[in-house]
Amino acid sequence: MKKLVIAAAFVAALLVGCAERQARLETGGAYAQEGYVPDMTFYQMDSAFKFANGTLDSAFKIEEDNRALLWSIDPNIKRSLDAIRDDAWMFKTNYLAAREVYKSTPVPANLEPLQLYLSKLQQLEATAKLVVSNIEGTP
Repeated sequence: MKKLVIAAAFVAALLVGCAERQARLETGGAYAQEGYVPDMTFYQMDSAFKFANGTLDSAFKIEEDNRALLWSIDPNIKRSLDAIRDDAWMFKTNYLAAREVYKSTPVPANLEPLQLYLSKLQQLEATAKLVVSNIEGTP
């Protein structure tokens, strides 16, 4: 019981300590280089891109590795993922090109293409999640 109370107190202290801290980027990193203002917006967009792209890659990999099984369950699983696969690749490629443009000239106008391609990828991510979650027997 004593260990449980100590553990609970530690977790509570940790949560309170984290809640009062403001997110910031350390100088010298990729998003806060020496002599530049830290770019939290660019960091957040890149993080969202990495998450959406990773989710799409995982959905495509699961489908590829289990194609025969998924086809036997419902052929529309493959068809649905095939319908978004080319668009996902295109928006990923466009995002990465726009990212390089923004890195070379970090002005707010160059964030707009990043936002556009990210939103398109996130829409495709939502579609992939829906397709995978509708497989019979998935919670």
